[in-house]
Amino acid sequence: MDCPHCHQPLSAIEVETTDGHSHSIDECLNCGGHFIDPYLANFFSLETIRNIDSILPKSHSVPVATPICPKCGQTMPGIKDDAVPQTVTVYTCPNNHGDFFPKNQLLLFKQAQQSKIYYHKLWGIPLKSAFSVLIPVLVIFSLATLLPSILQQMSTSQETRIKAS
Repeated sequence: MDCPHCHQPLSAIEVETTDGHSHSIDECLNCGGHFIDPYLANFFSLETIRNIDSILPKSHSVPVATPICPKCGQTMPGIKDDAVPQTVTVYTCPNNHGDFFPKNQLLLFKQAQQSKIYYHKLWGIPLKSAFSVLIPVLVIFSLATLLPSILQQMSTSQETRIKAS
């Protein structure tokens, strides 16, 4: 498999997650980037990330092209949402094959994630749970499916009243 950024061969390394499982990630010894399974970066400790991101790349030039997924060949757009700070660059495969972190971005991502968790714990602010996402989706889905039938029943009851009079 080739690096999404510089198209040099990727090297697989085994890394242990915080839950004790071992996972393989791909790193580029040329540019220092890392190609990781989707969401796997969330399960590494900060110390593990420091060790992973400590490689010294052979090349210090930054490729200008947008990264290409090594598995499917699709262009990998940058992640632009609340999960990744604006100061961190992370590219993701549109077919969910993995995420690419250029050199030092994996460490910056993990540090930002730890800061966010610390902030929420310090101020007692609950992190978003599945229910905070699922409940609004369920309400919108219910309204979207029930609204046409309610409107239809309202129009038929009005027609019935007109015919009765």
